[in-house]
Amino acid sequence: MKIVFFGSSDFSIPILQLCALLPNQLVTVVTTPDVKQGRGLLIQSNPVTVYCRKNQIPYVAPVKLSQAPEMEAIRRLQPDLFVVASYGKMIPSSWLKLPARYAFNIHPSLLPRYRGAAPLNWPILNGEIETGISIAEVTDRLDAGDLYYQKSLVIDDEINSMELSTKLAAMAEEGLAEIFLSLGRGTPLIKTAQNDGASSYARKLTKNDGRLSWMASARALHNKIRGLLPWPKALFVFKNESVQVLKSHWSPANSDDPKPGHVVKLVNNSGLFVQTGEGILQIIRVKPAGKPEMPAEAYAHGRQIKAGVPLTDL
Repeated sequence: MKIVFFGSSDFSIPILQLCALLPNQLVTVVTTPDVKQGRGLLIQSNPVTVYCRKNQIPYVAPVKLSQAPEMEAIRRLQPDLFVVASYGKMIPSSWLKLPARYAFNIHPSLLPRYRGAAPLNWPILNGEIETGISIAEVTDRLDAGDLYYQKSLVIDDEINSMELSTKLAAMAEEGLAEIFLSLGRGTPLIKTAQNDGASSYARKLTKNDGRLSWMASARALHNKIRGLLPWPKALFVFKNESVQVLKSHWSPANSDDPKPGHVVKLVNNSGLFVQTGEGILQIIRVKPAGKPEMPAEAYAHGRQIKAGVPLTDL
């Protein structure tokens, strides 16, 4: 089987590695172009590009697939399979005619739930207790193709989006390996149509998603903190300083004088405890703007934050 792989993120790498291990079967990789990032506008390559360069895997990085001359080059490779894992762009129907057998979409959610750009984040943000991996047919509709494989995973209350990505990528690798074995044996793949009526959408995240509201519950804020890693990260503003919150716990109990946003206590090696609209949020690790990551109590000591102080920008 000749495989063309599409991907651009850390989630893509274990699936790409599996394809690369198959002898003489990964014929090329399609990824996204390098971009300029940061204040210095330095050229940044995505993880798939870095992996391909390091391992001498041929790749292309079209700006737009709909206008890409690379399509003819891939047509000449006569691929049997497309494997798409966190590529980040819709694949035009003209491209989907190229593989002789299948085009697989490796999606980190239990489709039809959380179709779209941020399926690793929104289950955590919404407090879901379960997610999983789906391997579906690539179609011209977003993540709506028939399902070949699904496996669920319980979402631990402390796991963040980056850790969830690592777990689901490993599960995806296992699922795709099972499909490859079936194809190698000549076993027909069984597919099941998605229930569009049960679908939901995981929209792309924005910087504005990061702001914490102390009127929300401690559990919702904890979900936001772990669900917005690695970007855009949850934050609060104290005395005009933006502070990212990187790690937290929560408790359903309230303080004796529950004022949302007010510090309840400061505990060395445990963090900063803040009253919320419902429950107490334990802030453990923070990163003030322009400063390195630090324990929350170190930040509080440096700003003379004590019990009773409101963590607001007022």
